Amino acid sequence: MEKGPKSLKWAGARHKKKVIDEPRRWNIKRGDKVVVVGNAHHCKGQTGIVQHVLRKKMRIIVEGVNVGTRMLYDKADPDRIKAPVQAPRSIHYSNVNIVCPITNLPTRVGYRELPDKTWARVALRSGAIIDPPKWDRKTKRQVLVGTKDTDEDAVLEVTYDANTDLRLWETSWDKATRGRLLTNLYDFKNS
Repeated sequence: MEKGPKSLKWAGARHKKKVIDEPRRWNIKRGDKVVVVGNAHHCKGQTGIVQHVLRKKMRIIVEGVNVGTRMLYDKADPDRIKAPVQAPRSIHYSNVNIVCPITNLPTRVGYRELPDKTWARVALRSGAIIDPPKWDRKTKRQVLVGTKDTDEDAVLEVTYDANTDLRLWETSWDKATRGRLLTNLYDFKNS
């Protein structure tokens, strides 16, 4: 065996993690009914509705599937003490398939162009169109006007005047810098 730094495991080159490309198009969306189909997964055959889609991690959280104990803060507790809570954990998106709306079996998803020139998701098992899921927010978006919000009337008001700005520049800069800036500005205005 060779002696030297290259023969030692800890002295070798560090291997970079493989970068996994995200899928171009996500066929699974929040609110879809899915079934776990991964062979190695302990939740195989369970169905549920997708709560969250974690695109950067390429994982999804399905309601009632892959539930485990997690130490979470109790929202009602003012002391903010962690307690064990049963909560769903994420599953890799390749371990689930969408449930076909007609056959109620797991199916792959394709895209087809409809006669009105729009694209729709289609179940490849039966050819049925998969309607986009209707998803209600748990917490409604706040629409109250705050103290730091801009009034609706003032949003579209034009407040910038190029001529005034040009006069300010002409008076504030030294001659050399002003000359360069003004020639560039005049060339830009005339083009």
